[in-house]
Amino acid sequence: MKKILINAEPLDRQKAGIHYYISFLRQAFQTYFPDYPVYYLREDQQDLLPRDVYMPSKESFRRDPLKHFIRIPRYVARHQPDVYVELTHFGPFNLPSCTRRISIIHDLTPLKFPEHHPFFSAFFQRFFIRHSVRHADVVVANSKNTRDDIIAFYPEVSEKTIYIYPAIEAGFSKKQDLAVLRKYNIHKKYIISLSTLEPRKNMKTLLAAFAQFKEQKNTEHLLVLAGKGGWKNKGFLRMLEKHPYRKDIVLTGYVERASLPALYSGAESFVFPSYYEGFGFPVLEALSCETPCIVSEVSSLPEVGGNAVLYFNPDSVTDLAAKIERLLSDDALREKLRKESLMQARKFNLQKFGQDFINIFENADKKKS
Repeated sequence: MKKILINAEPLDRQKAGIHYYISFLRQAFQTYFPDYPVYYLREDQQDLLPRDVYMPSKESFRRDPLKHFIRIPRYVARHQPDVYVELTHFGPFNLPSCTRRISIIHDLTPLKFPEHHPFFSAFFQRFFIRHSVRHADVVVANSKNTRDDIIAFYPEVSEKTIYIYPAIEAGFSKKQDLAVLRKYNIHKKYIISLSTLEPRKNMKTLLAAFAQFKEQKNTEHLLVLAGKGGWKNKGFLRMLEKHPYRKDIVLTGYVERASLPALYSGAESFVFPSYYEGFGFPVLEALSCETPCIVSEVSSLPEVGGNAVLYFNPDSVTDLAAKIERLLSDDALREKLRKESLMQARKFNLQKFGQDFINIFENADKKKS
C-alpha cells in the first residue's frame, strides 16, 4: 500500500463544494478502507482527527499562495508520502521527485466564465490551474464534462486526465421534519433551490421564471432559496427586492447539513438553474431525498441527473416556467420522478468513490509524466 497525504485545508476554511468533497472522500476511506494509510494536512488544531497532520498557520497567511512554495513542500518532504493529493489546484510547488502528485480539478469556471468571478481571483486561478494540471502525474476531474473541458484547454494533459464521480455521505435520504420547515418559516407548498448566490448559479432566471409561473397559475407556492451569499450578486439582490412575489420568496442563508434532507424532502420540486457545474452536489442530494428535480441541461448536470429529472434551457425563462408548471400540475409525473430519482442517486456510490482513488494511488507510479 502507498502512503497518501491529502491537502485537506478546505475542511478548515470553508463550507462549500470542496469542503464536502474531501469530507465525503474521507468518509469513504474510513468506512470501506480503514487500513489504507491516508493522512490529511490540516490547519485547524481544534478539530484534528486521527491521521491528521497539523500544519500551523497564521490567520493573515492562510490564503497566501506563497505557502505553496515553502510550507506545504516542507511538510510533504518531512512526511515522505508516495502520493500527494491537491484538491484546490493552487500548487504546491517543488515537491520531492519521489512523490507523485494527483491534482483534482472540480470545474473550469475561471477559464470558461471569468466574468462570473472577481477579477483577481479569476486571474490567479487561471495561472494555478495551468501549473496544477501540467505538473500532476494524474489529473482527476469530477465528471466526463469537466475532463473534456480540461483536455480542451490543455490538450497536452489528455493522456493523464481521468474522471471519478463523487458521492455524498451515507444516510443522506428522504426525511420529514416539520421543525426544520418552521425554523425557516416555510408554511406552504414550496419549490426549493440551493446554491451560493453568485452569477454562475443563474438565480435571476429562477426569479423571473417563478414570477411567470405565479402569474400564470395563481398559486400559493413559495420559492425557497437556500445557501449563503456569494459575489457579484447586487443585480440579483435588486431583482429580488423588486420581485412582484417577494413575500413568497424565502432566503434561508447557510443551512446546516443536518437540516438539508428535510428541506429537500418537503419540497414539491428542486430547481437547479446553474450555467455550469463541475459535478452538481445539490442535484445528487435532492435525488437522494426523492425530490422531483428540474435541472439545467448544460455541462455535467445531465451526467448527475440521468433520466430522473426534467431538463430546461438555462437561458430561457419561459422554458423554466413551463417545466415548473408541468411538474407541479402533474401528480403522476412527480411520482414517476420520485421513483427514478433514488435509482439514479444510487449510481453514485461512496464505496466506489473511495475504490477509484485507491486504484489511482496503487498505479500512480505508472502515470509519471
